[in-house]
Amino acid sequence: MTVCLLLIGANFLLFTATLNVFFIQSFSHIGQTIIFRSYTPGVITALFIVIPYSFLTYYRLFELGFIDGHLLFKSIPLSILMVPIFLIGNLLGRKLIR
Repeated sequence: MTVCLLLIGANFLLFTATLNVFFIQSFSHIGQTIIFRSYTPGVITALFIVIPYSFLTYYRLFELGFIDGHLLFKSIPLSILMVPIFLIGNLLGRKLIR
């Protein structure tokens, strides 16, 4: 939806950074399955939904000219900054639910 509905020239920095985190995080599920040698929640979704979706989205964003290598490189620091924010949110959610 984002690729099709936003105007050309729109800023995709935040969307690209979020997509980076979403894509890279899917590999943690695969890694955990390998390390623990058992099923881990999310591995099926990572393999059959998240990774193909991410590849397709990156492909379409590049193909339509919404992002380029420079924007992808610029999104990396923002992606790294998002990880601790998401982890803190996860911890706060666990504490507030109890």
